[in-house]
Order: sequence, then C-alpha cells, then structure tokens
Amino acid sequence: MPPKAKFSKDEIVEAAFNIVKEKGEDALTAREVAAFLGVSTRPIFTYFKTMDELKAEVRKAVSEKYRAYTEEGLKEDVPLHGFFKRYQSFARENPNLYKFLFMSKNSDGEGTWKSFYEPLHTTVIDSVMRIYKMDEKTAESYLKNMMIVSNGFLSTTISNCCPYSKNETGKIGSLFSLALCRAYKEIPGFADGNVDINAEFIKLVGK
Repeated sequence: MPPKAKFSKDEIVEAAFNIVKEKGEDALTAREVAAFLGVSTRPIFTYFKTMDELKAEVRKAVSEKYRAYTEEGLKEDVPLHGFFKRYQSFARENPNLYKFLFMSKNSDGEGTWKSFYEPLHTTVIDSVMRIYKMDEKTAESYLKNMMIVSNGFLSTTISNCCPYSKNETGKIGSLFSLALCRAYKEIPGFADGNVDINAEFIKLVGK
C-alpha cells in the first residue's frame, strides 16, 4: 500500500502554478515542484502519472485566472473594450502565465491560445454586433483579427521588445480597429476573405 501523500492534489497544482507564474513553463519540473514543497518527487506521482498530467491541471488553473480577468471586463458598459483592456492587463501583470496560455503548445503539440478566448465570444461578439452594426460572421472575423493584433503587441511587450508605450499601442490598436471596421463595411467579401486584394489595392492607391 503506497504511503499517504503529505500534500493534497490541489496543493501540488498550486505549487506548480506558482512556479510557472514566477519562473515560466520551462521551470515546471518534478524536481522544481518537490523543492518548492520541501518534499521528494514521490507525492507528485502519487496523484499524477506524468508531468504532462500535472501541466494540464496547471493550465486549467491559469485559464480560470485569465477568465476571471476578462469576465470582469465584460461587465463594463462596452464589453468589447472591457474585454481587451482586461486581456492586456492579464498579460502585463502575469507575463509567464500569458506565455503559458497563449504562446505554448499542449501535450498533443497543438497551440492553445484560441481555446481560452473562444468560450468568451458570445458576450464579446454581441458587443461587436451591437456597437459596430455587424452581422455575426463579420463580428467573428473582426474579433479574430483584433486578437491576432493584440497578441502581436503583447508578445513583444512581455518580452521587453516593444518600442511603444501602453498609450501608443492603444492608439495603434484603435487605428487598426477603425481601418478594419471600414474595410468590412466598404469592401464586399472582406469578412470571408473572398475579395480580389490586388484589385482593391489598385482602387485605393489610385484615389
């Protein structure tokens, strides 16, 4: 009969969570978790067969923290703006957790970032449709592109490589949002990518 574990499963997950938050995903090893708890690695493998299983539980815990941030933003008068504001705050205040969710792959080798913002789409999409007067398909396309742009800014920001201030990136994002919104409304087929890009460029530069 195996010895009784000194720590609970939740305590081990919490320790692993704190390691990722403080040191990043690469530091999440059985030895590092054991050292954090002051025990051998045996209690860890009492609950988890592999480190991938533990990492999956940590990912769930980080996801919950992310959801708490963004759901708070969705309570604002303009849910779309609140969502992006809290999304960016999560990244700036928790850079290692952001990397873990949005700049890494799961045990199957698949990227994970889409799975953590898609469940929140319903409220955000409704906000986009209402404020920008878009149908659902166009709103989904708009939000996807805005997320890609935001991730680009945030990935450089948390890596200390972004040459722009928070206010400057906010303005750039707003300008991009305006240009994107206008394109959806003025260029037929833009939302689903069914557009002659070269022809549209020729029209634009010819003005």
